[in-house]
Amino acid sequence: MVLSDENSRNEAFEYFFTLRNEKTLAVIFRKISERFHVADRTVRTWYHQYNWKEMADKKHDKMMVTIEGAVTTLIEEEIEVMRRVYITAIEDFKERVDKGQVKIANFKDFNDCVKAYATLTNVSSNPKNNKGVVVNVITGIPRPTGISDEDNRPIIEVHTNGETSAGS
Repeated sequence: MVLSDENSRNEAFEYFFTLRNEKTLAVIFRKISERFHVADRTVRTWYHQYNWKEMADKKHDKMMVTIEGAVTTLIEEEIEVMRRVYITAIEDFKERVDKGQVKIANFKDFNDCVKAYATLTNVSSNPKNNKGVVVNVITGIPRPTGISDEDNRPIIEVHTNGETSAGS
């Protein structure tokens, strides 16, 4: 293959691009000259004259931006799918608690539920980090024995917008 026109030089550049991680430029130039049947000096001239290093860097950067964009999109789509799965699981769990099928018998169980909810919904366990997000606490926590229904004192404190308020 004789490199006499611009298209042929572009083919040589594309081959250079695929070889850019070889040990030395001398090895790259030799492989290009062998493949395209031109003198090593000709390849060196093109490398400098057409600034192949800069062209390869720009092409690599453009490819990386494209790949990063595609990967970011895939990750965001997966996160959204998982978020929907988590929310469905949380809603199912809450429904079972409300129906009495699941009993939260102590504070540790309750705390585990709140932590799981916070983790699965990206709500921080530190209310100050939530920036206006209200932590929805699972209802159906049994009141401790000995507390009458008329007693409105909170069993726990529910954090809302970084402030503490009474929950029942």
